[in-house]
Amino acid sequence: MAKDSDLEGFLKALRAEGEEELARARAQLEEEIADMIADRRRAVEVQIGRLREKHAREVADLRCMVDLRLRGAIQKDLDRLRSDFLSKVRLALEQAIMERLSSREARLRGLRILADEALSVLGPDAILAVPEDLAEVMAQEGYKVTPVSEDPWGGCVATVDEGGIVLENTLRVRLEKIFPEVVRELAVLFEGLLDEDRSLLGKLRIS
Repeated sequence: MAKDSDLEGFLKALRAEGEEELARARAQLEEEIADMIADRRRAVEVQIGRLREKHAREVADLRCMVDLRLRGAIQKDLDRLRSDFLSKVRLALEQAIMERLSSREARLRGLRILADEALSVLGPDAILAVPEDLAEVMAQEGYKVTPVSEDPWGGCVATVDEGGIVLENTLRVRLEKIFPEVVRELAVLFEGLLDEDRSLLGKLRIS
């Protein structure tokens, strides 16, 4: 009986020791698995963070590119609008001049003014090239003239033999001189109209 009891106790001790060892091995394995999972989770979180940063940069770059293209398109449309506007203003001025020169009396009156201006610069001996249909009248009034083909813009071209000085004093030349100033005034007006739309200016402003 004693031997059976000792054997049974020995087996129980072995089983207990085996269970303890198994428990320690299981605990160690679970700890290692937990550490692996934690490491993997941290690695995934870092990767996700990097992807988010990359996507954020790409979205920001794309938004910037779209904004620049939009601003460029708006600026292009505004430039075209300015150009069309100035062309229409120029045409309107030319038409207004033509309307004022529609009668012979108006053309003669304008020619006298422009001829006197030219003579004030070149002197009374200057020869004036004037439209054929007005040359006789101007000659009768004491101007030294030479008839030329009619210029619908009116005015004259004055010349002085000494030095071959030529002074073109026509309404076309006068318009060419004053139109840049008209353009500047219209530009101020145009910018003032744009200034009323803050949202549009905001789109054009690159911060």
